[in-house]
Amino acid sequence: MKKTYFSHEASARNDEKCIALRMVHGLSGYGAFWCLIERLMQESDYTSVADYNRIAFDLRCDAALIKAVVEDFGLFTFTENGERFYSESLMRRMLKVDEISARRSEVAKQKWAAIGVKDANAQGVGCKCKEIGCKCNAIAYKFTHKGRKESKGSKGRKEGNVVPTPDC
Repeated sequence: MKKTYFSHEASARNDEKCIALRMVHGLSGYGAFWCLIERLMQESDYTSVADYNRIAFDLRCDAALIKAVVEDFGLFTFTENGERFYSESLMRRMLKVDEISARRSEVAKQKWAAIGVKDANAQGVGCKCKEIGCKCNAIAYKFTHKGRKESKGSKGRKEGNVVPTPDC
């Protein structure tokens, strides 16, 4: 699943390292820092190659600024070989998110297995469009799982009825 959200402290700007960054580079440096964090978050291993020219091109800023933000304020850590960098804080947060996601995924697989479905996403269970990976599957489970109470606002829905999502 592509991650599009990560948490951070609302007072991050007051961190001593961020204050030092802002003292030297102002808000442009602080903005570059958060752009780097966003880039790291989108990487599967939450690390980035230390290619400042490529990063600067992506962010439409000066490579010297990116190099300074990464190297001069203790905001990032380098891998043993020095080729990649990461944020320890982001790494901690995202590994926790990954762990929760993996647990929830396992619980969902167990629920599907309990009703005899091996791969719900690939089978289009209860979905009118039957497309692989359709989001209707979660809704189908909600309305076809025996013993599940109907939620508020589900008047007129009977067991076995499936209400497709707008994506369907």
